[in-house]
Amino acid sequence: MRRSLPKRRVIAAGVAGIVVLLAAVGVALYFILKVDLHHASAPFIQDGVVYYGDEDGRVYAVDIETRQEKWRFQTQGRFFSTPSGAQGVLYFGSGEGVVYAVDMGTGEELWRFVTGARVWTSPAIKDGVLFFGSFDGRFYAVEAGTGVERWRFTAGDRIFSWPSPVIADDTIYFGSFDKNLYALDLRTGQERWRFSTQGKILEAPAAGAELIYVGSEDHRFYALDIMTGEKVWSFEAKGRVYTPPV
Repeated sequence: MRRSLPKRRVIAAGVAGIVVLLAAVGVALYFILKVDLHHASAPFIQDGVVYYGDEDGRVYAVDIETRQEKWRFQTQGRFFSTPSGAQGVLYFGSGEGVVYAVDMGTGEELWRFVTGARVWTSPAIKDGVLFFGSFDGRFYAVEAGTGVERWRFTAGDRIFSWPSPVIADDTIYFGSFDKNLYALDLRTGQERWRFSTQGKILEAPAAGAELIYVGSEDHRFYALDIMTGEKVWSFEAKGRVYTPPV
């Protein structure tokens, strides 16, 4: 039977660990796990288990109800990527430039995919394919079941696109330190369009039915035609725009 977090409760990650809160008033009910290291990623929850990583490169699986650690997995770099999960497999990037696929039940490594630099993008998943960017300036599509590369696209600089690239229909969207927002064909990796700003794009965009929205370090927030990438409007903020739109 599928288990989920009880109603009126919320899970948050912070400096001291993972805490369960009473959603209505924000009162801490209990800690799932207390640790000394910061949690840079958001937790991923499925079937009553919370999965999360810490700055020391460890990934944990903890039963929410019993608060018992099921397993932990050690990577070789700082963990920043929020895990993604599908079909009983947990996927996450790491500071040493590796994307891992790990069995959600046992913590056993199933495969790994090596890039040229850190992967702090949380993988997006669609139709059995993982999509993620790397600080090596490349964006990858990898078979979720095997870790075999389908295609790669080279941008002009590092790709963060936190928390995760955005998929709308048959197109995937992400930003880069090269100041561009890219739209690629999901199947082939071919560029459909790019939109240039005057600052780095660190966060992921948000897609609507007709428009896609993104912020930039150039102090502007943009609304673009989702099909063509043409600017519809922009808003000037009072500082750099880091957080993803919702």
